[in-house]
Amino acid sequence: MIKGNDQVLPGLQKLVQVLDTAVAGRSAAHAYAGVRAALPLLVGDAQVQLPALAYRPHPEHYARHELYCSREHGYCVVAMVWAPGQGAPVHDHDGRWCVEAVWSGQLEVTDWQLLEADDDAGWRFARGASQRQCAGDCAGLQGTAQYHSVYNPDPKKVAVSLHVYQRRLQQCTVFQADSNGRYWPRPQALAADA
Repeated sequence: MIKGNDQVLPGLQKLVQVLDTAVAGRSAAHAYAGVRAALPLLVGDAQVQLPALAYRPHPEHYARHELYCSREHGYCVVAMVWAPGQGAPVHDHDGRWCVEAVWSGQLEVTDWQLLEADDDAGWRFARGASQRQCAGDCAGLQGTAQYHSVYNPDPKKVAVSLHVYQRRLQQCTVFQADSNGRYWPRPQALAADA
């Protein structure tokens, strides 16, 4: 089912066809690879247009606009809108794979490696590679032990990214750093913004 307030979303029809082909009859690892190969090509495709709601930022946090969930294959497509300076701290994807492509603007995506998971003394992470990504650039998380953070570094422009999740993502764990460099896990429910 395609969601949105726009009358017709023909661009999403092509997006769905390509994603269905990328995941159909494949293992989770192969579906992830298929989506990772296909999604950047769709960003520059003039036939694929996102609905107007996919460009609406939220004044207090990045916005999540669920566009499509496949009943047949289970994957879910979410547009995220990042106002200048907005970001998501270190987080996981609740054990699901995810492929993310910058649709417009730019994002800084940083990988984090878990060093120690201790709920009493705090978790420890090592900061990995940071990448400044522009339209068409792609990142992703696969499996249960993957963490990253996302940030819009542009002081003036909104960024939009398109996320394809293995299954609808209704919660994740975010990690807030303290002054000692320890991170504290907090479950976070994920809701769609209107």
